[in-house]
Amino acid sequence: MKTSILKMMLFVIISFPAISPATTKDNAFVPGEDPDGPSFVPEPRDKILYPGFRAMLVGPYLGLNYNMHDGLFYTTENDLVCCGFNKGDGLAPVVGIKVFVPLGDRWWFTPRLAYEGRGGEFAGEPQPLPILGEDNQVEELLEEYTLNVTMHTVSVDAFAAYDILPDQLYVQAGPSLSVVAGKNFRKTVRIVGPPGVTYLDQVTEKEVYNGDMDITESVFFSLRAGAGYFFRISRKLFVNPEVLYSYPLTRVSTDNDWKAGAVQVTVGLMFAF
Repeated sequence: MKTSILKMMLFVIISFPAISPATTKDNAFVPGEDPDGPSFVPEPRDKILYPGFRAMLVGPYLGLNYNMHDGLFYTTENDLVCCGFNKGDGLAPVVGIKVFVPLGDRWWFTPRLAYEGRGGEFAGEPQPLPILGEDNQVEELLEEYTLNVTMHTVSVDAFAAYDILPDQLYVQAGPSLSVVAGKNFRKTVRIVGPPGVTYLDQVTEKEVYNGDMDITESVFFSLRAGAGYFFRISRKLFVNPEVLYSYPLTRVSTDNDWKAGAVQVTVGLMFAF
């Protein structure tokens, strides 16, 4: 009797995988496979009997630029050169639309059009000025200038992307053209020392300029590289986070060495067609 029961249990264990229905994993839609194709196809899938397809993806994206500015440049006010600035940084929004066009099994062509803020805040070196201090003694007044730059750009990117994990994790790189659509420069100055010294209106910090300056190029170029991932929400919808680094190829300033790099973090909502 015991031998019969053991034989029956062994038969059920051996036969169970063959008679059990396909699991959720077998039936799940994977990006790049035909959602209307045969269901319950076991892994590994036969690429001849069940060929996959790669849909074109289109969608909006938004995020932030962490802008990194480098290179000495000088500001001008009423054709007068004043104050040099070297390094700066700042956060600014990014909003755009992008397309992924499949090229073969793992390659994509992915153009983008976006609005990007490329400004930042710069701190100038303290400027010494001689003044008459206590008991009419000559003292050194230190003033520090701060420049807040708001720069609106329209960017056009053309990337090639390659799948590390098919239709999931990818790397990409390509050129980027930024067109300066608008800009504003706000310059403030504050007294660093000596203690107790103020301006005539009894303040130690004031705005000295707010407006445009004709010191930037109308366009500048960058090389961008980064990575992204497709998270499937449904058969036709994907969430697409990305990280990109922008390496400046040309200057922002017309006469000096000001260049603008950036680290861009965005999230896109991609629709398959």
